[in-house]
Amino acid sequence: MPTFLDEVEDILAKELAIVERDGDSLISIVAAFSAGPDSTALLLALHKISKRARIKLQACHINHNLRGDESLADQEFCQKLCSKLDIPLQKIILPLESSSAPSEDVMRQYRYQALLEFARQCNASFIATGHTLDDQAETMLFRLFRGTSPAGLKAMASTRLLDENPPVYIIRPMLELSKADCLRFLADEGIAARVDSSNTNEQYLRNYIRWQMVPVIEGRFADWKEHLGNLHQMLSDDDEYFEKIVHDLQSEIRVSESQSGSDSVFVWSQEKFLTLPASLQSRLIVSELTRRNIQPSFERVKAIRAFIEGMEKHNALTLSSECVLRRVKKDGIQTGIEWVEKSRFAQEESEFYDTFFGNQCTLIRMPKMPGSSASNVITWLNKALKIDFCSSHKQKQDYPPPSEWQALVDLSRVSQPLYVRTRKPGDLIQPFGMQETVRLKKYLQTHKSVNLPTLGSRKSMVVVANDEEVIWVPGVGLSEKLRVQNGSEAVHKLVFNELVSSDATWA
Repeated sequence: MPTFLDEVEDILAKELAIVERDGDSLISIVAAFSAGPDSTALLLALHKISKRARIKLQACHINHNLRGDESLADQEFCQKLCSKLDIPLQKIILPLESSSAPSEDVMRQYRYQALLEFARQCNASFIATGHTLDDQAETMLFRLFRGTSPAGLKAMASTRLLDENPPVYIIRPMLELSKADCLRFLADEGIAARVDSSNTNEQYLRNYIRWQMVPVIEGRFADWKEHLGNLHQMLSDDDEYFEKIVHDLQSEIRVSESQSGSDSVFVWSQEKFLTLPASLQSRLIVSELTRRNIQPSFERVKAIRAFIEGMEKHNALTLSSECVLRRVKKDGIQTGIEWVEKSRFAQEESEFYDTFFGNQCTLIRMPKMPGSSASNVITWLNKALKIDFCSSHKQKQDYPPPSEWQALVDLSRVSQPLYVRTRKPGDLIQPFGMQETVRLKKYLQTHKSVNLPTLGSRKSMVVVANDEEVIWVPGVGLSEKLRVQNGSEAVHKLVFNELVSSDATWA
């Protein structure tokens, strides 16, 4: 029966094979080392097989500086173990940028950026992380509940290209092993790893799944993780097959229409696109959105398909602040659609887009009861507005500064429905701390923001408003009517998040 080290070494050999070696040269690997059981098991395993696997191993500890003395104790543990094993350790302390803890996604982005920069410094082609089969199963559940596609349900790949020129890969040599396997390996080696107390904080969705849902599932379905692992493999095989088909179809449905400078402008043939099965239509759209760094959500793919089919009357569909889908007609008949990058067109084109954005107005979907949430995808702004209906409110809790695109508000004194739109002539607002209502133009003369989105050919002011007035200018300030007071019963947290993601999932 293969040992823990045998399985890690076997998976690692397959992952490292994507890079050619020069003779007996060493491959440089950076091991992400948090001090937790999984990353400790990974570091120790890589150390034990490094000589025969011809690996030059270095460790990197990322300190988010969120848990005070506990974070420092994690860092000291990493230093002591690396010194004992004679492994070079890079310690990176990320500064706190606000008084509130960042989201899971933001912290993940910080970690990977710091790891990438260190990998570049030491000419490493690989960054190894301690993700296990447990993490894979939890990620699949998380994406399933959030909403995803078959491709998104694959969750984590054992190898992922993180950056190009030169390439740096994320590898996960323990993805087929369980957390229990890691703990048994550490016990055999006589090493007790650290435990991150924040991993029990169920405000993080993954922790809620781990501590509230997984135990119930395991009580009924003991082998569920292995079954999800098998599903992951089948989905990966299917997706690899379909990726090849989509790659070939991309050249078939594109027709060259004109030249813009030195670049060819490609148009999708409407006729050829509509003859394809719905699954291939969606995969083609997802592939093109991903190539343009646009989050391929279910709603966005559905809207694009409807636009191509001619179900929408307008001649353009905004996908992000940098991309618009436009109809191509010949003799008044639609023949295709063009993916337009605004920077490639002259000023007369941008005037059309300014008008288009000026007419955008998105109805906000609200959560129904305390403790619930609602997410609103705003494609023309390339953002999603998440609204949490707070079940309780602490008067002393931190409030986001006006410069941020998030706010804690009391909605009981404003009428609904609410909308997200661009500012309009004659807009009114009751400034925070004032009793009278003033014109938004006057308000903005003393309340500036440098964090404005670019819509069309210029930076534009985005507002949240009802039918009577503006109640919030994200990045600038709130209306007095949204002030949270003692006894407030309709407290909501509003957060705008970017749709573009470095690890985009068709959700």
